[in-house]
Amino acid sequence: MQQRIEIPLNSAKFPPDSHRTEEFCWEPPNNRFIRQVESATVTFHLPSVPPVHSTPLFIICPGGGYSGVSLDKEGHHVAQWLSDRGIAGAVLKYRMSVPAGHNPLPLPFVDVLRAVAAVSEFSGPWGIDTARIGFMGFSAGGHLAGGVGLRYNELAGRSGLAPENIRPAALALIYPVVSCLLKHGHTGSGDNLLGPVAANARREMFSIQNHVSPSSPPVFLAHSENDGTVPIVHSELLVEACHQYGVPCVFHRVPTGGHGYGLGTPGEDSGSWPAALDLWLRSIGFIPKSEVE
Repeated sequence: MQQRIEIPLNSAKFPPDSHRTEEFCWEPPNNRFIRQVESATVTFHLPSVPPVHSTPLFIICPGGGYSGVSLDKEGHHVAQWLSDRGIAGAVLKYRMSVPAGHNPLPLPFVDVLRAVAAVSEFSGPWGIDTARIGFMGFSAGGHLAGGVGLRYNELAGRSGLAPENIRPAALALIYPVVSCLLKHGHTGSGDNLLGPVAANARREMFSIQNHVSPSSPPVFLAHSENDGTVPIVHSELLVEACHQYGVPCVFHRVPTGGHGYGLGTPGEDSGSWPAALDLWLRSIGFIPKSEVE
C-alpha cells in the first residue's frame, strides 16, 4: 500500500492579518484547484514496494498560472503514477506572491526551497536518495520547477533555506512557462509572479532559459503544438538553450491536446508523454535497470 504523508512547511505561511482565505473549486472530472494558498505544504507519496536501492524522488510543482494550484491533476495523480514506478513524489502546495513584484525571491520559489529542505530532513528514515532528486512541473509549475532547478545552488546558498549540497538530477517540465517576456505570447503567469509592471530586467532574470549552463541537469520537455495558452515556443526556447550548452535534453512534441491536461487522455496525443518520460528516466539512470526489471 502506498504511503501518503502531508508535511506543513511551518514558517511558509501568511500572517494572521493578511486576510487570506484558502479556497478551492472542483474541476471535472476530479481535480481541486486551490486559490489563496495560505500555508504551504508538501505531500509525500512513497512507493508501496521500495526499489532495490534507495528511492529516487521528484518534487512536483502543479500549475495554475501563479494564481492557484491545480493540486490533483498536476500533483497527486502524477505522484501516484511515479509511485507505481518506484519513484517517490513530493507534491508542493505553494503560496502565491502577494504583493506581486516586491519580493526579492518570490514566495513560490521560497516554498520549493523549503520543500527541498523537508525532503532532505526525511530522506534518511524514508530511504530517499538525495543524489536522485528531480524537479517536475506543469505550466506555471514548470516555470517554478525549472526556475529553482536551474538556479538551485545559487538560490539555496543565497537564501539559506535549503541544503547547498543537493544537485538536481533531472528536470521534467510539461507544457511549461519558460519566458516571462511579453513577446513570447503568455503574460499571465509572469504578471502574477512579478507584477504586471515588472521591469524587463526582472522578467529576463526569471526567464528560465537564461539560466541554463553546462552544469545543468538533463531536461525532459513535453508540449502540445496547438497549445493556445502557453505557446510551444516556450519549450523551444529551453531546448535551444540546452543545445547551446550541451545539456542533455529530450523534447516530446505532442501534435494536439492544448493545455492543462496533466497525465493526458490515454489513447490520445496528450496521453503519450508519460511513457516517453518513463523511457527517458531509465535512459539517464534515474531509475537503474535493477530497480525496474
